[in-house]
Amino acid sequence: MDKRLWWAGFSLVLTLAGAGCSEVDNCERGKTGCIGGPCDNGASCKFDLECVAVGATQACGKELDLGGYDCGDKLDCKSATPVMGGDGDGDVTGPCTCAAPSLCAPGTTNQCVNFCEDPGTIPVQTRRDEVLPCRTDDSGGPVTYANACKALWTQFCLRAPVYCPGYVCDPNYYASQDAQDWCTQYYPTLDDVAGYCETLRDSTCESFTECVDPTPEAPNGFPKDCSNVGTCANTCPGHPDYTNDGSCDDGDLTTAAYGVCGWGTDCGDCGPRLGTAPTLPLELGSLCVGHDQCRGYTEDLRNNKSWCLSVGDSGVYRCMPDCTLDDHCGDGYKCTTLVDGMQNPITQGDLEAKVCDPQLCN
Repeated sequence: MDKRLWWAGFSLVLTLAGAGCSEVDNCERGKTGCIGGPCDNGASCKFDLECVAVGATQACGKELDLGGYDCGDKLDCKSATPVMGGDGDGDVTGPCTCAAPSLCAPGTTNQCVNFCEDPGTIPVQTRRDEVLPCRTDDSGGPVTYANACKALWTQFCLRAPVYCPGYVCDPNYYASQDAQDWCTQYYPTLDDVAGYCETLRDSTCESFTECVDPTPEAPNGFPKDCSNVGTCANTCPGHPDYTNDGSCDDGDLTTAAYGVCGWGTDCGDCGPRLGTAPTLPLELGSLCVGHDQCRGYTEDLRNNKSWCLSVGDSGVYRCMPDCTLDDHCGDGYKCTTLVDGMQNPITQGDLEAKVCDPQLCN
């Protein structure tokens, strides 16, 4: 499946544990998988219950501070009611304590998120629009010379600051006339510039020759240092065709366009990764680039609990709760129908996908 079609128009986010309420007629308290029942992992609990410590034992928890189901005193868990408004302390009651323009992160009472605030990262949609492969476009045809030159400089700037400590790239240079003039001076044909782009893309720190050694003009230079190159693989487990396609697919929250590959496994498009991978799954309200990153996401609309949604006009994507089966959105959120790239509702059988959309900045 083409990831660009799969992602068109919307994004999802939260995970669920076990079967949905509609699949169980009677879930008696204390039975395996039911509230208070024994468990050994999250998957053994039904609904959105989690396997939690209860004294010295493990049981399916009744309260979920980040949003779950509470069967109350009923034995028929088909009537379970959503529990929202938790703050992580076991008490799921109380109003939101956040002041405008912030809203409480879904399922909390004191974790504030300002959806109007620019998080300081490149908007996800911008990352998706800037697809810059070295040689061929999405249809398999050749890229233009100008785009191959842009891709060359992008590849250089993904690596030079890592392999040549102290080097700083101007993020706008790759699209400038000076960059184009440099390409035509040294690599005059499309094949030339695409070949150099691929050389940079496929280089390791050891084979990267572009670091600047000290010279009279640059007495300090930027000598190569391979002692801290970070994670860099081109495997993209499960989706190897997405490597070296011109878009960064490894799920990094600040620079990736998609989350199809594991972090650090799309090095040709993302460059080497430093630091640590995002801690998954992400909680509601968190920045995201992919459905699978969000806690509660599943492809089954009857059981899905979250979506990675583009909120407001900023192009920022965040994990938001699903409201397909019931409108449990809190204050400041609206249960909104999700649409695809053609503005058609996302459907599955008789269900129409819906998500809690923050409204303050829309």
